[in-house]
Amino acid sequence: MPNIDSTAIDEFNNWLKLPEGKVLEFKTAKNSFSVDRDLPDYCAAISNEGGGKLILGVDPDGKVVGTTAFKGTYNKLSHDLFTKIKIRVDVEELLHPEGRVLIFHIPPRSRGRPIRSSGAYTYPMRAGEPFFKIYDEIWETINARNLRIPFQEGLIQREVYAFSEKPVREALLNAVAHRDYTINSQSIFIKASPEEFFIESPGGFPPGITPENILHKTFWRNRSIAETFEKAGLVERSGQGMDDIFGSTIKEGKGMPDLSESDAFSVRLKIPAKVKDKEFILFLERVTKDKEIILSFEEIYELEKIRAHQMVTDSEFKKKFLDIGIIEKIGRTRGAKYILSHKYYTHEGRIGIYTRLAGLSRDQKKELILNHLRKNEKGFIKYSSMFFLI
Repeated sequence: MPNIDSTAIDEFNNWLKLPEGKVLEFKTAKNSFSVDRDLPDYCAAISNEGGGKLILGVDPDGKVVGTTAFKGTYNKLSHDLFTKIKIRVDVEELLHPEGRVLIFHIPPRSRGRPIRSSGAYTYPMRAGEPFFKIYDEIWETINARNLRIPFQEGLIQREVYAFSEKPVREALLNAVAHRDYTINSQSIFIKASPEEFFIESPGGFPPGITPENILHKTFWRNRSIAETFEKAGLVERSGQGMDDIFGSTIKEGKGMPDLSESDAFSVRLKIPAKVKDKEFILFLERVTKDKEIILSFEEIYELEKIRAHQMVTDSEFKKKFLDIGIIEKIGRTRGAKYILSHKYYTHEGRIGIYTRLAGLSRDQKKELILNHLRKNEKGFIKYSSMFFLI
């Protein structure tokens, strides 16, 4: 029996007045309907387009003609479809005054996961979109060559994969949505190696976009494609892809993706495959847990810049990080620098790095000089090319 409320005749009659579209499909199917080909294809296609209803026993004009398809066996179809296409489709039999109809209530697919059909088409969509036929196959091909990168956290072994699904899928979507389609002689090029995932898209950056501002500025080169991906559920929000790529890669301790080899003729994106700093993965996890906070992408990005000893210009982030104790300020003048807190460097082999970065305080320097004099009775201080005896 279906796990849905029975459809009222009046409600069903209102559906008949609606035109067929992405959420509604009428099929005459007076006597039969292929359970192996047509049924999984139509259910997968409707799910891929956001979910809706497939109705058997109604002609394309919205007139009930009745159907004998699956008579006495319709209650087995939900299980059969789940086996074939891996989604739960509720099937309802409605005895309409003008004839028996079957209603298939089809849910939308999960975001970023097109439904694969066991019928005539691999990734069906009634509106037609060739990209969906290869979208999953590209990831499956890359994942088949994936490398597992284990690391230890106390007694627990953790792991990161060389190629993570989210940034790879986002990079592919971004390349398809924003490539220059006036260039017919080139295609999107993808390469996966033990060092990196590389994707090259024909055409340079759109006007006003550079590797330096790509995370903060949006330009619609192919707006309709980007919005189609959004409506199809492949992305949460158009223009968010680079945030997801950078955020995922940074949180995996791989550093930042690289766009520096892009030029006026192509955009080249490299996503590191190797973990550069496993301690940074644990540091971000401890920060969010111990401080009971959720770090935004912008905050994670700034923390990565601090980890890599790059300049941080956003004073709001610096103040927040200092207030909650996850970074430290070294020096008091304009030349002051910021480093991750002492906790980040407390693991084996890193305390010396902290001392080198933090340097010595004035009192520590004085004590060092005094200890030297006590032991050696004299010493030299070098200023440029001059030496002073002390």
